Amino acid sequence: MDGGVDDSSIVASKMSNTVKVKIRPGNSLEFPAICVHCSRPASDQMPLKKRRGRLTRLIDVPLCAQCAAELRRKSGEEERRGRLGRFVAILAGILAAVIGYLISPDGISLLLRSVVALVLGSITGLLVLTYFQRRSLAAAHAEKLAILASARMTNFSWRATTFDFDNDDFAQRFATINESRLMEAAGNGASEH
Repeated sequence: MDGGVDDSSIVASKMSNTVKVKIRPGNSLEFPAICVHCSRPASDQMPLKKRRGRLTRLIDVPLCAQCAAELRRKSGEEERRGRLGRFVAILAGILAAVIGYLISPDGISLLLRSVVALVLGSITGLLVLTYFQRRSLAAAHAEKLAILASARMTNFSWRATTFDFDNDDFAQRFATINESRLMEAAGNGASEH
C-alpha cells in the first residue's frame, strides 16, 4: 500500500499466527488479497479496532463477499435484542432528559435547562443502546462469531501493532508480503528476518 515504510518492522511467530508489525503512524500495511477468514478472494473489508487509553487504532483487513454478507446477517435473537435495545434506549433517554430538566436549578434560563436535559438524555440513550448492541452480538450465528474472531488486534503502541490470525494461510501470506519487515517477537520463538 504505502511504499515508503522504511522504518517499519514486522514480527511473525512460527509457533502461532501472531504477527507483530512495527509501523509508524501515517504508514499503511499491506495485506494479501484473500479473505482473512476463509481465504477466498477478498472484495470487502472488516475493521479491527483496538483501544488503549485515549488512543484507538483502526485497521481494515480483507474479507470476501460471502463473509461480509454473513457479518451483515442477524439471527432472530440478535434482531429481537436490537429492537428491545432501541426501545429501552429511547425510554431511558427521555426519562434522563426529564429528570435532568427537573433537577436543574430554577435560576438558569429555560434554554439552558433544556440543553442540559437534551445532553443528559442523549448520553443516557447512547450508553443504553451501546450496552444492548454488545449484548445482542452474543446471540449472533456461530459463523458470524467465527468470522469476527478470525483476526484480532491484540496490542499496539505508537510504533507497533500485534495481530493474531486464525487462518494459517492468511497469516503466512501476510508474513510473506511483509517479509522485509519481519523480526523476532519477544517470547514466541520466531526467527529474526
